[in-house]
Amino acid sequence: MEFPDNPVLLRHRGHRYLTLRKLQRAESDLTRARALTLGQPDIVEKDGAPNPAGIPTSTLQGNITYHLGLARFLQGDFEGAEEAYRDCYSLSGWNDDMLCATTNWLYITFRRLGRDEEAMAILDAITDDMNILENHAYHQLLLLYKGERNIEEVLQPSA
Repeated sequence: MEFPDNPVLLRHRGHRYLTLRKLQRAESDLTRARALTLGQPDIVEKDGAPNPAGIPTSTLQGNITYHLGLARFLQGDFEGAEEAYRDCYSLSGWNDDMLCATTNWLYITFRRLGRDEEAMAILDAITDDMNILENHAYHQLLLLYKGERNIEEVLQPSA
């Protein structure tokens, strides 16, 4: 790589490796990107396909940690995924979209680890009246996990 210390390039290459199922390479790039951004101010990432409100819903560090968690989860490293998702969770409170996306994966990770009580506890922050711009499916799934939706409601295209 021409710019091996550029966390933005590492974040995007790591994400691309995920889509190609090159999970170890993804984890390596995303781990390096995270190390380079620790202690730095987070920056909002402009969306390639903006939502109807035209408001970006993610940040560089949020995307790095989110995808790092996914790389680890897909490799069966649920403890490592938990670490990344907890990191991402601490970066997600600034908007409901990132909070829902991160909560979904942290919930699933806790369930895979057999920690059902912790999984249910993190759902407390999820409410029906959240301001969701993009992650409607994650929001509806979380409400299903909480018992506030049934499967038919979640599978409706308008949900």
